[in-house]
Amino acid sequence: MSAALLTLLCARSSWTPRSLPGVVLWLDAAALDGTADGASVAGWADWSGAGVVSAAVQGSPAARPTYKTQLTGGGAISPSGRPGVFFAVDDCLRVDGLAPLLTGTDTPFTVAALFRPSATGSFGSVLGLGRTLSASDYYAFAGLTDLGRAFQLRVCGTSKQCAGPDVGVGSPHALIWVQGETPGYVGRNTLEGSEPGVTADLDVAAALFNTCCVGMLDRGGTLFYPLNGYLQSLVVCQGALGLQDRARLAAWLRARGGI
Repeated sequence: MSAALLTLLCARSSWTPRSLPGVVLWLDAAALDGTADGASVAGWADWSGAGVVSAAVQGSPAARPTYKTQLTGGGAISPSGRPGVFFAVDDCLRVDGLAPLLTGTDTPFTVAALFRPSATGSFGSVLGLGRTLSASDYYAFAGLTDLGRAFQLRVCGTSKQCAGPDVGVGSPHALIWVQGETPGYVGRNTLEGSEPGVTADLDVAAALFNTCCVGMLDRGGTLFYPLNGYLQSLVVCQGALGLQDRARLAAWLRARGGI
């Protein structure tokens, strides 16, 4: 089935990320419906139904991202004026209860995001895992890098990187990263559902993560790699999603982003 047809079917069906095996977090800007345009976001409810966490939260008003009722620029307006959450360079939300589920040698998990980078510059994290007492153990899933417009992943103190497909500033992108699909490998990334993605022999080793941030990375109590862009949906699953589930998820994200 072509990506275009699958996207159309997902757009017209009742399929959502709740149908994915092992889903533990689903943040979608639609959960904030009724929020005023430009309002700060103190909490973003989890829609996965898994009950692992209730929400991604931020206690500091100065570090809260901003709700936007309709995203434009760099591509088509999201269907039905779909909203997003803007993370500036000092904004993040925390979901620390999730981190222990995504930790250890070759522990498989999948991260997917529908996002729009707003500027070039520093490495921008959609999701970051770290340890409170260590700045050398971390995992940062990003959409834009300091090397230009490309997806990258950074893992642990050696700052190993896995470059991927180009990501355009201001444009919507549906990006999926599969961790631990093959033991000993960090995994693969896919941009807008294209297969196969880039693979790399990187491993998160046995780091025991206890911090999880959306829009930033917490390394030993210090925040790094701000997203500086819009996030419309974020999905995290325990386990490495198979090809069919990745295709469904990518098509759903594409449909939500007007890609």
